[in-house]
Amino acid sequence: MEVDLGREPLAERFSAELARRVSDGDRSSVSALVGSWGAGKSWILAHIRQRLPADPQFTAANAALVSFNPWFYADDGALFAGFSSLLVQGTLEVQRARKRVASLLQSIGPAAKFGGVDVSGPVTAIGEHLMASTPERIRAAIAEGLRRTNRKLLVVMDDLDRLSPGELLTVFKLVRLVGDVPGLHYLLAYDEVTLQHLLEQTPLAAGSPERARRYLEKIVEHRFAVPPLTQDQIEAVLFRRLPIHTGLGDATADLDEVMDYRLQGLLSRVITTPRAAERFVDLATSVPAHLWQELPASDLYESLFWRMFAPDAWQVIVDERRFLTGQEMLVGEDERKRRAATVLNRLSTATSGLAIKEDLLESFIEHFPSLGLGAGSNNIAQYPERERGMGDRDFADHYLWLEVPPGAVSEVEIARLLSDMPSSAASSGLNELWTDSARLTLSAVERNIGRCHESRPYLLEWAASVYDALSPVMVDAFQRSDRALRAFSARVIRDLDADQTQALRRSALFAGTNLSVDVSNVLERFTSDPEILSAFKAMAEEAIPRLVNELASTTAAGLTEPGSAAAYFRLARLSPVQLRTVTTTMLDSGTWDGIDLLSLYLATAFEPEDEHPIIRWAEAEGHLGGEIVESIVQIAPPAPTSADLNQLDVIGDRRATTLALVSLRRGGSG
Repeated sequence: MEVDLGREPLAERFSAELARRVSDGDRSSVSALVGSWGAGKSWILAHIRQRLPADPQFTAANAALVSFNPWFYADDGALFAGFSSLLVQGTLEVQRARKRVASLLQSIGPAAKFGGVDVSGPVTAIGEHLMASTPERIRAAIAEGLRRTNRKLLVVMDDLDRLSPGELLTVFKLVRLVGDVPGLHYLLAYDEVTLQHLLEQTPLAAGSPERARRYLEKIVEHRFAVPPLTQDQIEAVLFRRLPIHTGLGDATADLDEVMDYRLQGLLSRVITTPRAAERFVDLATSVPAHLWQELPASDLYESLFWRMFAPDAWQVIVDERRFLTGQEMLVGEDERKRRAATVLNRLSTATSGLAIKEDLLESFIEHFPSLGLGAGSNNIAQYPERERGMGDRDFADHYLWLEVPPGAVSEVEIARLLSDMPSSAASSGLNELWTDSARLTLSAVERNIGRCHESRPYLLEWAASVYDALSPVMVDAFQRSDRALRAFSARVIRDLDADQTQALRRSALFAGTNLSVDVSNVLERFTSDPEILSAFKAMAEEAIPRLVNELASTTAAGLTEPGSAAAYFRLARLSPVQLRTVTTTMLDSGTWDGIDLLSLYLATAFEPEDEHPIIRWAEAEGHLGGEIVESIVQIAPPAPTSADLNQLDVIGDRRATTLALVSLRRGGSG
């Protein structure tokens, strides 16, 4: 897309100056159009080519414009041959003069590479070398041809900064060879910094920037410099063309809402050419539209900025993403500090040489708070976690993929389902997502529930149905989902309005459910509303006798069944005293077996120091009391001597695993 940057006056002024130089008597000239890569040199050259043939001064001088791009030629020989052909065909109309100049140029060209020059016109297969050829004779022959035809020529050479050092010297050799032929003019286009660096690598400059600069000054008489973009031009070529979304489909016309001033300032510093702006706009517009709804636009733009303008640092972020998102298992503050310092040092090295290095490092620490430890900060709380940002472990891969990655839960899909509540399709959709990833689904629901206030009561009904389906086969996994649902429900209840609270109390799908009973234990941490607390306390008190009766009728074999196990832990939360009473009665009567009872507290090893499955002894003692637990341990039968704790199958044989761990404790090692 071509953006009007107000460069027409530049092209007009440069064209007029070139026309004046070409028409100025019998002189020759070498001019240069200089600007960094992507600054718009090609755009200005195109307009110069368009304007000059219609310029009165240019046409009155019987001048012609021809283009020669040395970058198209494979080596010095091909380059020399192409330039020879250009001069022979483009400047001389007399066949005899063409032959003479072509032969002269051939004779001084790279002899090993040049070969025959095919001028593709009336002159073919020129291969003869004239004796005693000199630059003076070549200049005289070309000058004579131009004089007789009363013609002047402007040769435009672009992309000189793409040549090798040797090829560049060949071009300058050709320019200097006929540099003072009256009526022959050159316009060279290049990035001046790159060109001088190329010249430094030639034997001519021998690594000296000063010698390279002086040599260039001898060649070029006049410079036309393409100016850097103004702030208004940056606005036109960059900021006004960027996609603007606030997320989840909300559109805004204000860039400041999706990109902070700091990032806008950095973009203005590094994007100094239309081409650089075009590249960033292309990258931003290539991001799928739905991803702008999944992620905060400000964080997404920041990641695109790192990806394009600090690619080495971006690779470090990709390599170290587990640490940066808090997924590495590190023990102790010292180890975390050492790890943070290592990663921060890698990022510092990756950004060395960049003018915006300090800004980048500050931005990295802001997005990945754990890096603050490497910077000497003992308080990473000063860098709060950015929800759905690059440092959020649930979203980091979104920024790497520039897509919703496999296994992730779509924010857009969650928002759609919430808006469709209480339809059965919405509940089914949430159930499917919950089955695939309970934690991610619940987190996404919490993030988006604020957009769907009306759906809150229905969400509690959905949570109650999911809660009843939980199976405490594995204590640790069960309790994570169990606690998460209770805390989630408490927060939803806290945010209900008065009408929703009344409706919830009357809801047969929630009032009196296991979740409504269990949430009473945590509700005080989230609300101080006396009516709500009183209502849920009453539900809990009504449930206690029911749970006692349910457990009292449970056999030893049925104790570890999902329904009975859930009732056991529910009573443990509501009334540990009642749980101890019923447990003592059932153990004394022989209805329950102590090993089966303790197997309810069996958990997989998930701490670094855990080498095998464990029993949650502290939790068991908190529910039952230390006396009951210890009595079970002491009277339990011995475990088989061959039992290998590392090989025990927690799910397949819970009793054997529990018995082995009880024996270990009784022996003084557990």
